Amino acid sequence: MNPTVADQRLTVIMTCHNRAALTERCVLQVLSEADDFSGSVRVVVLDDGSTDDTRERLEGLRGVTVAKGDGSYFWARGMSTAEQIALAQSPPPTHLLWLNDDVDLAPGSILKALSVSRKQPESVLVGATVSPILASDITYSGLVNTGPHPLRFSKAALGSKRLDAFNGNFVMVPTSVIERVGGVDGRYSHALADIDYGVRVKRAGVPVILLDEPIGSCAANEVTFGSTREEWRKFVGPKGGGNLKSLTRILRLITPHTWPFWLIATYAQWVRRAILRKIARSKLVRR
Repeated sequence: MNPTVADQRLTVIMTCHNRAALTERCVLQVLSEADDFSGSVRVVVLDDGSTDDTRERLEGLRGVTVAKGDGSYFWARGMSTAEQIALAQSPPPTHLLWLNDDVDLAPGSILKALSVSRKQPESVLVGATVSPILASDITYSGLVNTGPHPLRFSKAALGSKRLDAFNGNFVMVPTSVIERVGGVDGRYSHALADIDYGVRVKRAGVPVILLDEPIGSCAANEVTFGSTREEWRKFVGPKGGGNLKSLTRILRLITPHTWPFWLIATYAQWVRRAILRKIARSKLVRR
């Protein structure tokens, strides 16, 4: 039997670091939607060692729990910790919503997702975001593997029926799915935990639905290039896609028998691109 609106208990989980204004805006947008919802809406924010006034802005807001990290949690461990806090609430939530604090929610987006979830109660729902500058530019969405590399993904267009993974900016997960598949893997250093979850739910046969309309706007991460040494440090650092611990973990999940090959291929590809960038820069300098 599909749950009624009153039966739905949503807890939004977020992790943040030194983005007080963005975090407060996002939480207030969630609470604004809660006023139009007959079920319950709560928010759990893992503040990962912010030195600004994030905590002061959030404490005291109705239905908001603020937990504290030491600055080393980053996205994966922060979301995993927030998830555990949310699942321990009484009464427990029926749904969790992963939400990045830099998402500017469109009015009614959470309520629309909950409405879809009532019709598809055992599905994971993914919301796409668009650029705040160009509304036709999808910045985060469901993902489709475009191979041959197991981590080569393209953003899915709205209306896509096939998803191989997803970005974690707006993801609604029924707690019944968490009981079946497990939660966010906090053993990743930062990135790739959302890709990990997409792979796991797909393998478990859980339907993943990309909502028909964007749920709001979110600027894409800015790509800047410094020296080759600086770029390498970023790539293999805690937040980089080439972090050895995280990269090994995701490749072993997706390609358990050939992961060493793809690990080497990933680093070789990075070196190739770095060399090509260096050649391109030297040509510009000569001009």
